[in-house]
Amino acid sequence: MAEPENTEKTPMLKTYFKAGASDASQELQPRPKLQQRIKNRRFITLVISILVLLAAIVIVAVVLAVVLSRDSSSSSSTSEESLVDSVDSEELLQALRDLQNTSINNSRSVLNGYDKSAEYVFNELEDNGYSPYKQYFTVPVFENVRPGGALFKIVVDGHEFVFAEASQFNVMTYSGSCDDCTGDLVSVMKEEDNNYGCDGDLDNVEDSIVLMTYNDEKGCSLYFKAENALNGGAKAVIFGRDEGDNEGPPTSRVYDKTASGEIRTVDIPAIGVTAAVASQLMNYNAPDPVQVSISTYTRVTEAVTYNVFAKTESGNNESVIVASPNYIRGIYNGSSADEEILAASTTIQDLFIQYFENNGLAYDIVPFTGRSDYGPFMDVNIPAGGLFTGAGSLKTKEQYEAYGGLVNAPLDPCYHKFCDNIQNIAADVFEDMTRAAAYVIETLFEQDDLREYLENVLLVRAEPLDTEGLFAEEWRLWKGEHKITYQSSEEEGKRYLIWQDNMKYINEHNAKNLSFTLRMNQFGDLTSEEYSSIYTCHIVSNENSDEVIGQKYNPPRDAELPYSIDWRKKNVVTYVKSQGEYRCHSCYAFSTVGSIESHHAISTGSRVRLSEQNVIDCSTGYGNAGCNGGNYRNTFKYILENGGGIDTQNYYPYKAMDKTCRYNSAKIGATISGVYYIQSKSESDLKSAVGLVGPVIVSIDHRHKSFQ
Repeated sequence: MAEPENTEKTPMLKTYFKAGASDASQELQPRPKLQQRIKNRRFITLVISILVLLAAIVIVAVVLAVVLSRDSSSSSSTSEESLVDSVDSEELLQALRDLQNTSINNSRSVLNGYDKSAEYVFNELEDNGYSPYKQYFTVPVFENVRPGGALFKIVVDGHEFVFAEASQFNVMTYSGSCDDCTGDLVSVMKEEDNNYGCDGDLDNVEDSIVLMTYNDEKGCSLYFKAENALNGGAKAVIFGRDEGDNEGPPTSRVYDKTASGEIRTVDIPAIGVTAAVASQLMNYNAPDPVQVSISTYTRVTEAVTYNVFAKTESGNNESVIVASPNYIRGIYNGSSADEEILAASTTIQDLFIQYFENNGLAYDIVPFTGRSDYGPFMDVNIPAGGLFTGAGSLKTKEQYEAYGGLVNAPLDPCYHKFCDNIQNIAADVFEDMTRAAAYVIETLFEQDDLREYLENVLLVRAEPLDTEGLFAEEWRLWKGEHKITYQSSEEEGKRYLIWQDNMKYINEHNAKNLSFTLRMNQFGDLTSEEYSSIYTCHIVSNENSDEVIGQKYNPPRDAELPYSIDWRKKNVVTYVKSQGEYRCHSCYAFSTVGSIESHHAISTGSRVRLSEQNVIDCSTGYGNAGCNGGNYRNTFKYILENGGGIDTQNYYPYKAMDKTCRYNSAKIGATISGVYYIQSKSESDLKSAVGLVGPVIVSIDHRHKSFQ
């Protein structure tokens, strides 16, 4: 292993090691002179994160090296030509060509191109009047020893199915290595499966291959899911995308970084599969488990690498420029940052908004989720901000209307791929984004007290937003909690006023000390009319409203009712579901299906998830109107006249839109033989049914504001 070039210059060195290894970390403190300069409030450190993928992500240091080359000695704002005006698109592209020529196989790895790219940026900074220095540290380096040579296959009823690497599965970064790990498939894709496999060790996965959700917002991170599987004795882990996630098979890092900088990995194979493959695995895995075989050939070693730092005598801000071909102009949502850096990050966001609005350019506010190019700074409370033109996510119809390009296509089709090179550049947006960054950098550069400016300046927007008004702090916290962003300052101003009104209503209600209290939820920026039109149900009236479906429930005489009952605690109620945000008014389907799920569990002792989409698509001939509404009377009539069964959710997943009926009697998850109805307005009959029989369907008038 190579040693640092000069440990005397090293501000900090951290040794990263795998889980279970001894603590070999060490730190070298900055030299006293450098430490003093860092503490000086007049200096801001420009942190350069070196990335070798040239087309999607270009670091601002490279842009500065080109733009400032015209007058590298200038440090004041008195130059005749502003930094924005000095941006030249051809010079920018030539700098990218030079940088690309330093890479090997267009790779980010420290083993084959990173150091050359870092050296390029270091030399550019030095040639343009900066005083760069290097921060050395060791990192774990993951290598897929046999690219394209991994194996993933299953055996179903004696038939072998082999999946295709890259299109159906990928080896996850930091995966362990195994030549033919074979075992039965165990799925923990659901919340009821030990909270997606996150609550303690798994006691039913020994010698198995475990299928887990790739969605790290469900339960816990990929690392802790894999660690729990490993502790339970699993041989390998498969991370599957959720239904509706149309991205390709993931390759994300399965690792954990502790507060001390330790990197921990899990020594079992981990592969990622598409949503289609994950659904296929779950369907095949019943009633008998599928046999799965996985072979991966990987290794994790350590390498010495470095960051590049450059000092300026006034404010520069860490930013990232992007130029995806199917782009959006995205601004990171600084108003959702943690409280310690909220004010400064919001100011940076507002500067970008100011530039785009002043120049008549469309923009999107995008989530500030802690991506690798800025997340480490936020982790240690360094304010951040920047631009984003897209990665692997698909362009929406609204974005297509604002920017053109291809709808439902990746914003950057070459994101983290070999084709991510100089040909993968949208030159016009590259110049737009570079000029925006230059505007922000120059504005910050001109401030006498950058810290005071970042933390206290409230910029004037095209449509002023009174963020210092009533409930201002609660508003910021609410947006961060629910990860809510807005397309423009005008839209945010409108939503803030609605949210204020709803907050006042909540406080006024709770002050009355009634039998129930209210609190703010994720729907707080909607009016009651908007909430009703988007999220609630349309009950369709029957022409033959007197038609009776089922038998009347007659409470048994002298039956002793329980004082209270919670059917959830008896494990017969499936988890709370959402009918979605797509104006599909399908509550009639959810209520009917939910009641059948519960009574099936009471009768058989086994919970099953049934298909609401089956009801939406197939009951229109019985008076329901699909996503335009329906009622449970029509729904029960359809089910009873159709043999009494409903397909499973796994076979017939929810789409929140009208589709063609594809009911399959071979995929039925539960059946009913009859229905009981409760006498209207009889609370005693309702109480008896709930206490003695099980969950019932009720309709509630949701139009009152308190139900939002």
